[in-house]
Amino acid sequence: MPVGELAGLASALVWACNSTLLRWLAPRADVVVLNALRCAIATLLLFAALLALGRVDALDDLPVRGTLLLLASVVVGVGLGDSLYFHALRLVGVARAQPISMSYPLFTTMLAITLLGEQLSWGALAGIVLVVLGVSLVATAQVRVPTSTAAVSGKRLMLTGRELRWGAALALAAGLCWAIGTTLLRPALEGVDLWIATTVRMLGAAVVLQLYAARHMPAVRRVARDSRPFAVGVLWLGVGTAVSLSLFLVSVAHAGAARASALSSAAPLFGVPLAALLLREPVGWRLALGAAITVGGVWLLVLH
Repeated sequence: MPVGELAGLASALVWACNSTLLRWLAPRADVVVLNALRCAIATLLLFAALLALGRVDALDDLPVRGTLLLLASVVVGVGLGDSLYFHALRLVGVARAQPISMSYPLFTTMLAITLLGEQLSWGALAGIVLVVLGVSLVATAQVRVPTSTAAVSGKRLMLTGRELRWGAALALAAGLCWAIGTTLLRPALEGVDLWIATTVRMLGAAVVLQLYAARHMPAVRRVARDSRPFAVGVLWLGVGTAVSLSLFLVSVAHAGAARASALSSAAPLFGVPLAALLLREPVGWRLALGAAITVGGVWLLVLH
């Protein structure tokens, strides 16, 4: 398999692992603070990569319009979108939140048609139908937790209807924010190096999120001081973000933006089994089928 395709699938796998790790961390700390720490660690690593690649000087060549659009995409896509996604993970778990949020190419397509006048092909139309069907299956799948697992973990046997609705709504809202951020990013990338743009976006997200996280940080520091696994988990969350983004950029460079986006959307195919194996999240046939259909629909959307 070519380098671009392998990098895209590896990026999806790392993102799925990050989601699983975040699901484990989320009950222990404010998810927005976790997002801020993740972005800060990833920014440091991406700057280190720029230094290693000898591309730091390109930061001086950023156009004003491109910089403003990058920052706008950060506020909506990373600051708001990722935080909503983290809340959805905490509420309904990886197996549900990830497939629903990965429907964001559907919103991106609708925005492109509405704002940019792009035409809708039959393949994209079929993709929209599949995404809507897959998300519906995932959002409405009610899976019973085995009695033995519930007794050990303290989980309730089933999620309430209100939890399912809120979790699905938050995951969809995250997908919409990612779509808006992606739409803003397109004109921002004109004449801008992808590595530079990614680093600036992470830096902007870290700064914006710190405005909220600063007053909540002492509580998180106390948790980290009392729990070494928590501190290590937060560190790996940032490392995973930097690695996933770097692999995605390699995929874009070698396979093209459309194919890279389609490959990265395969994250639920890794995330759902990981959630079942590591987090003991129950996954029934309806939820698994919905996740697979959603990914198939996203592939059609992106590649057409």
